[in-house]
Amino acid sequence: MTFEATLIAPYKSGLSKYYKPFLIGNDAFVELDNCYSQRGFIRKREGSVVLSRTDAWKAATAITNATPPQVTANAHGLLTGDMVYLENVVMNNGAVSNVTTGNQTIVTVAGAPGVVAFQSVILSGVVGVTQTNGSDINGKPWIVASVGANSITLNVSSSGAYIAGGTVLLGALEKTAFYITKIDANNFTLQILNSQLSPPANQPASGLASSASIYLPIVGTRNFIFNTTGQEQLIVFNPKRAYLYNTGTGTLDNISFNNAATPILWAGTKDNFFYSSNYASVMWATNNICNTTDQPVGIRYYNGSSANGWTDFQPLISGTAPDPQSYLNSALMVIPYKGRLVALNTTEGTNAGPPAQNNKNFYNRARWCQLGTSFLNNPPANYGTDPNAWRDDIPGKGGYIDADTNDRIVSCGIIQDTLIVFFQFSTWRLRWTSDPTLPFIWERINTSLGSEATFSTVTFDTDAVSISRRGIAASTFNDVDRIDLAIPDAVNDIETGQLVEGLNRVHGVRDFQKRMVYWIYGDQNGNNQTPNKLLCYNYQDKTWSTFTQSFTTLGNYHKISDNTWSTWTSPWNGDTTQWNTPLEQSNTITIVAGDVTGRVWTIMNDDVSTDNGVNYNFSITTNVINPYFQSGMRCKLAYYDLYIENTDNGQVIVKHFIDDDSDDPVLIKTVDTNDNAIEANPSKAVKYIRVFLGTTARNHQITITMSADQLADPLIGGSDFQMQGVVMHFKQQGRIKK
Repeated sequence: MTFEATLIAPYKSGLSKYYKPFLIGNDAFVELDNCYSQRGFIRKREGSVVLSRTDAWKAATAITNATPPQVTANAHGLLTGDMVYLENVVMNNGAVSNVTTGNQTIVTVAGAPGVVAFQSVILSGVVGVTQTNGSDINGKPWIVASVGANSITLNVSSSGAYIAGGTVLLGALEKTAFYITKIDANNFTLQILNSQLSPPANQPASGLASSASIYLPIVGTRNFIFNTTGQEQLIVFNPKRAYLYNTGTGTLDNISFNNAATPILWAGTKDNFFYSSNYASVMWATNNICNTTDQPVGIRYYNGSSANGWTDFQPLISGTAPDPQSYLNSALMVIPYKGRLVALNTTEGTNAGPPAQNNKNFYNRARWCQLGTSFLNNPPANYGTDPNAWRDDIPGKGGYIDADTNDRIVSCGIIQDTLIVFFQFSTWRLRWTSDPTLPFIWERINTSLGSEATFSTVTFDTDAVSISRRGIAASTFNDVDRIDLAIPDAVNDIETGQLVEGLNRVHGVRDFQKRMVYWIYGDQNGNNQTPNKLLCYNYQDKTWSTFTQSFTTLGNYHKISDNTWSTWTSPWNGDTTQWNTPLEQSNTITIVAGDVTGRVWTIMNDDVSTDNGVNYNFSITTNVINPYFQSGMRCKLAYYDLYIENTDNGQVIVKHFIDDDSDDPVLIKTVDTNDNAIEANPSKAVKYIRVFLGTTARNHQITITMSADQLADPLIGGSDFQMQGVVMHFKQQGRIKK
């Protein structure tokens, strides 16, 4: 019998977890990580580039060698539960004066080292010395074997002759994020961010440090739209400050000041993310924190003026002095709707603060202002003020309505001209009535599906999609349905935390160019306390996949000008970017992401296949296939013909698994995705390559990925990969017996 060819293309199913692997279909996958299906083919995800970085929040002047390490930073302004990222953690007497190479490496420093045996250090800036295998000795953690009066001996074999330079950093603290516990205004201790314990475990003693830079995570990547020009500005928040991305210099400029040019702060921590809306020529922003010295109110607005900055917004909602008065002190979300500004899930109090008195959270409330101005003071141009704009005790001004449910308002989105509001376990619409005395009423759409992730909601033309522990659901005006039936257990993989705070870290964004939605989330298995994965949804093909990346927020960035010679900020020597990349052109909308280090990235960048120069792997695992299974027959898989896009330097491995064993491959084959090895063959856009397998089994499964050596290679590991189709050549064999 000749071999029968089975073509698998186009790929229409993506990641599929509903059925067992032998039932999901030949074009579906049980693993699709760091790649995705698009227009019928599979491709490795695009890379990411750092756009800019916030400045360091504070500088540490000392770190103790204790469990937990105690950090001294003057007026650090942090709270217990804050997250910090430490960088450039310089060991006491960390200046290198000499390096002696050999089977062990001896580093001479200026005085008594700040570490003891079995702690770890990182060398930075050492010139003339490499590892024995030729790899760079800098930037990697090495274990301290022993400590002398002014030297440390490291368990790494090295060669070369020391020339100059070098600093010793603490390996366990350098470029690492931590929980903190506040001791006093100038000191705090470090806890392990990913600890399984609550409260988290203390960081072990890691060495003495004389200095370090302290960065805070990004908790908001929002857009401000100029009303007069329609241009967009990227506003970035960490828990304490707001920054404006300067397109001319490529820097994030601190814009944390008010209309008197006085510096202001916000008072959130790593899980107090910023919700924003553009309305009446300003950007309204809230992190739902109020009643603190740094942040008396939760809602502020910014009008883009370097003179006016941010204005605290605390409207009077009822009462006239000297009688008790009530104020809107905060809200989970503020959104414009039907000519009014609407606040959802409000916090209200009887006195202006701080401290505000009798603050109460109305978790099921929608509150709105009058038609016309919503401003109390400091309005933008062409807008007036009205101190009674939000009063619910004056007819024709503001008002409110509470939904008849104990569910909390969590998220929202506007579909065409209807505001859909997601509660924890139900979905409602806030319907406009056209009655000025009661302009809005609540109407329930669904009683079992809602949202538990404020920033997960993504809107489309006819529905809004949001995430809860009950699934990923899309709401229209009249109904709510799950859209995740191909991966029904995906929501169970999201780390939730003790109070479901993990779901609050889920952020979604729509990629209009690629017709994708990305949601960041923390993997349940890793207990990461901060997102380390992305769930990718191709909403045109309705296919799923995952990415392995660590971000804290997602958003859009609309570049408003081309890069020119005068605006180029990176050193020309070593800069590999191209002039014609979309990132450098005006009117390009890209996806941006913040991270725990204070950096803002552009992700899914078509022109790079590394993450800021760092290679990343991918993995594609097929279904379990045997075309003769229904006849109870085994089969032989002779060839696996890949139809792939040609690359300059790419290479992958193909792993062949049999008999439902997905752990131990029977064959591993190396496949060149380029024509470099075939001198007589001119370069083509697409390559067809046969992989010889020749194994008989009851079923077969293929994984395509890169080996550790391939990933480490700067050319191979940074190559793209696109699979347009596969032809599998089978022959029927004897009966399946076991």
